[in-house]
Amino acid sequence: MPESMKILFLAPDNTLRYNQTGGAGTHIRASVTHLRNLGHEVVLAIGGDLRNEGKTVSSTNAPTKQKKNGGVKINALVPDELKFLYRDYKKKEINEEVYRLAKNKIEKEGVPDIIYERSGYGFNVGMRLAAEYDIPRCMETDVIMLDLIKPETSYLYNNWIYRSMERKKYQSADSITVQSEYSIQVAKEYWNLDHNRVYNKDLGITPKNLAVSPDLDLNEEYNLKGKTVFGFVGIFMRYQNIPILLKAAEQLKDLADEISIMLVGSGRDIEEYKSYVKEKGLEHVIFTGLVDKSVVGSYYDRIDVGVIPDCAFHMYPVKYLEFAVFGKTVITPRYEVFRRFYENDETYEQYTFQPQDSQMLAQRIRGVYNHVKEGGSLSNEAARLKNFVLENHTWAKCGERLEFALKKTLEHCRENKGRGKDVGVANK
Repeated sequence: MPESMKILFLAPDNTLRYNQTGGAGTHIRASVTHLRNLGHEVVLAIGGDLRNEGKTVSSTNAPTKQKKNGGVKINALVPDELKFLYRDYKKKEINEEVYRLAKNKIEKEGVPDIIYERSGYGFNVGMRLAAEYDIPRCMETDVIMLDLIKPETSYLYNNWIYRSMERKKYQSADSITVQSEYSIQVAKEYWNLDHNRVYNKDLGITPKNLAVSPDLDLNEEYNLKGKTVFGFVGIFMRYQNIPILLKAAEQLKDLADEISIMLVGSGRDIEEYKSYVKEKGLEHVIFTGLVDKSVVGSYYDRIDVGVIPDCAFHMYPVKYLEFAVFGKTVITPRYEVFRRFYENDETYEQYTFQPQDSQMLAQRIRGVYNHVKEGGSLSNEAARLKNFVLENHTWAKCGERLEFALKKTLEHCRENKGRGKDVGVANK
């Protein structure tokens, strides 16, 4: 009988917390839960929780309100580059604090068999702990996110300090996990890896966590009765390109009485987006603001067709899977990573648009709406997509893949570096 592993689950980023809302929190909790369900001991070292132990911290991750002076947002007067530079510089201090707290956790809980690290930009905690205690380390990567977050980091740190640090972290790791099969080769090339220990664990979902609230009537609250609703759900990060969806909405003003475009969530640029909608008279665009995770299922349920304005080209977002579980078709950028979800090229092209092309996105929305208006059904494609996701993308399956990656990492370290616990590795 293979032995269980003692795993230090490290997520050093100070903005992360175990119980936070959004995709990152879901991803962390599901990974930990299923490793524990498989019989492994998982010790948590999550940046935000380490720094706030003993304090009362909200489970939401709503944008912090800015201080005002005479009605003017003081923060808005400071150029973004200076704000980003200061924030990135302060991260150096936070990195040292998280390192100290994570080291204390190891001293208290005992040295783990392996570190599983979710990368945090500007944090080298895992690399240092692995070297100090001689612990095998498996790192999770979303690969090109460093490029996607450029608009929200300083030029100096993103192009020099972060990039150099991230490359060193991945090249020194004993193995890597990625979140789609398509990402394996992308990761090897992006981080210039000289080995093949890159494992796909995929993203997953837990359907029971997406319940519909019977007390929430969104038709009445947002005047949606009789309308076809196209929607996005999530935190509005800049790389998700909400403006593309708003520009598409501008080209659909003639359908304002028949469709609604619902944006469920918020982000640092929300006021700018609202101003654009008001200026252009887009009465069919609805901003709900942040909603509690206990009721977000009701929003997925009411949306007729999901929309992903943009994402990393090599990995599908969790929200895509969540739309699918609710029996919804989803319009996405035409990235190869989405092709595996479609039965044929014709359907793939029907629900995808050229990235950054708001006109083509508007055409896809209009095409789907006209199909429904003319008596067509989306149910067959939606049902097929739902079944595919439920068969291939539950967190239980992802947990097994993650366990496999960790065991392979220990096997490699034991055979090639004289360290690493023998926990047995199944052939997959």
